[in-house]
Amino acid sequence: MISNAKKTLLHVARQQLGLTEPEYRHLLIEHTGFMSSADPKFSDQDFKKMIDHFKILGFEVKRDFDITKMRKDPDELPGRGMLQMLEHLWEDYAQYDRRAKDLKFRQGFHEKLFGKPWPQTRREANIAIEAMKVRVKREIDKARRAS
Repeated sequence: MISNAKKTLLHVARQQLGLTEPEYRHLLIEHTGFMSSADPKFSDQDFKKMIDHFKILGFEVKRDFDITKMRKDPDELPGRGMLQMLEHLWEDYAQYDRRAKDLKFRQGFHEKLFGKPWPQTRREANIAIEAMKVRVKREIDKARRAS
């Protein structure tokens, strides 16, 4: 199943191209075999086929449309930005606990959190980031109370 943002983009393309509802449905069936983009089996590949065909017909994605704003699949690999954020949080935490610089310490933290030495998915990376935010905040609060 594709995201709502992708479904919306298909309908924007239909409107921009001036296709009637029956014409749109005909193209959808012809290129993907589906009657509707809301079908649970309608995949990202089907979406790409339709967008590619719409581009051939003259559809242009507006420059302000940013595909990165679409929701990302939580089971995809974590993005570079997520991993950089996690690294930054570890560096912040290392100011309060020297063990945080040790690779085995970090792996132990991740293994306790989700049973793996490193986050393997976006979901796991988000969990690790939120957990590290809590740890860093706790250490900052302790340091403030101590001073």
